[in-house]
Amino acid sequence: MQAYWQDIKDFLPFLLKGTWVTISITCVSMAISLVAGLVIGLGRVSRRKALYLPATVFVDFIRGTPLLLQIFYIYYALPLWGVTLPAFHSGVIGLSLNYSAYLAEVYRAGIQAIPQGQREAALSLGMSNILIMRRIVLPQAIRIVLPPIGNYFIALFKDSALVSVIAISELLRSGELLAAVTYKHFEIFTMVAVIYLAISYPASWLVIWSERKLKIGAESVRKPAGSVRRWLESAGLLPRGGVGVAARPEPGSVPARPSLARDAVSGNRLAVEAVPAAARGASAPESNGPVMIRMEQVSKRFGRFVALDKADLTVTKGEVVVIVGPSGAGKSTLLRVINHLEAVDSGSIWIKEIELGRRIVNGREIRENEENIRAVRAEVGMVFQQFNLFPHRTALGNIIEAPICVRGLTRDEAEERAFVLLRKVGLAEKANSYPGKLSGGQQQRVAIARALAMQPEIMLFDEVTSALDPELIGEVLRVMRQLASEGMTMVVVTHEMGFAREVADRVLFMDEGRILEEGDPREFFRSPKSERSRAFVASVLHETF
Repeated sequence: MQAYWQDIKDFLPFLLKGTWVTISITCVSMAISLVAGLVIGLGRVSRRKALYLPATVFVDFIRGTPLLLQIFYIYYALPLWGVTLPAFHSGVIGLSLNYSAYLAEVYRAGIQAIPQGQREAALSLGMSNILIMRRIVLPQAIRIVLPPIGNYFIALFKDSALVSVIAISELLRSGELLAAVTYKHFEIFTMVAVIYLAISYPASWLVIWSERKLKIGAESVRKPAGSVRRWLESAGLLPRGGVGVAARPEPGSVPARPSLARDAVSGNRLAVEAVPAAARGASAPESNGPVMIRMEQVSKRFGRFVALDKADLTVTKGEVVVIVGPSGAGKSTLLRVINHLEAVDSGSIWIKEIELGRRIVNGREIRENEENIRAVRAEVGMVFQQFNLFPHRTALGNIIEAPICVRGLTRDEAEERAFVLLRKVGLAEKANSYPGKLSGGQQQRVAIARALAMQPEIMLFDEVTSALDPELIGEVLRVMRQLASEGMTMVVVTHEMGFAREVADRVLFMDEGRILEEGDPREFFRSPKSERSRAFVASVLHETF
């Protein structure tokens, strides 16, 4: 036994030298593969053929040939074209090319796993595609691809042994050379196996630790910075020197917000009663007010299905228009084309003075450029049926994202605006909670606050209560009633007939992509004009006409 340990003592320095070479090759190759794989993966999901085709050819070629041959040809074949590389560099390039192809597919799968609603929510906030990929999609995709990336790192550590084909003395080759001299194959290769295991096992636990550290929805509390913290402390929303929601703020310490009967601490509901449009006084829209939305002969098809059929609509400043109708009538599509989440097939849309949609000028089809579309989206807030909050950001992070990235606000300015809005929707104490920790009603109210943070002139609501339990619907409707009472221009798609009757200035009834009827909500629900609208009202209100 003493002789055995003496052998280990003699062999170990030589093996450790080979171990260092193996670790160096692995780390350098993995670092290159992570970056190159991301670039190639983005090419794989690109709609541009100039990016997609080269990325696809590269991935198919690399995955279709053995790694051993790739390393061999880089070291021995490149000199035939006048390119001679050291063995270490050849090994790193071979491993990097091979693993970047596989990691590209991992990245592609992670990016495509992000729900389309995340992109649409970011688009509706006026964010560019590059910004969406960098700030919204990739941070979520990284959490998805982290486990396979960890597995590939361990596999690369072991595959680094293949560089021995070009005479690099990494760990395994060092063991082979030592065994050839000493003839103690069992002892030496046992030591090699132990070294591989000693490095691979901690790497596996590091991946597990990273997964837990980056787990979506994990609670974390970030202390608001600088002037925002001082503003919150003076408002009573934060205790002096601490984080969290303090006791009830002193009257007048926070900018006054209309119709708030409870603060964010004592209750999460806004005590705003139903405010009929006719009773809003100064907030009611004038018939001759400025036009905020105008649609002319707008049509949209999905294959053979006609979602919109020559729709016309005009919405004036401060008006609340509620759209009702059966499922599949084109209501949501109408909102999506207003915010240009869907391109129209024909017709035009004006958001204030900016025209969107396809039109013919001097015989040529003109489409609106992306810059104008983003400018319109920044002025038109949209709240979705499925919330579409960014799960990797807290409620506060969701709200400040677009004001910072699109409006150019400083973090302090964005946070100050966000906390005012969180109080407005009754969720100031949930600022540091992730969406996974919030109820459906709370998530939808955060989504409303996120849209309002851009200070839009128009708000679009796409069946925002249909995914909620009945007891949570009231939380969201109270916020929407308050916005209506404050004179916000709103276009609302909803199945809540009580809300439509109480709050709307005008009700539109849609069916089969067409606006069949519009008018005063009380008149519409009392005596619908068309046979189809009478059947609809009778079915939802259980009334006969």
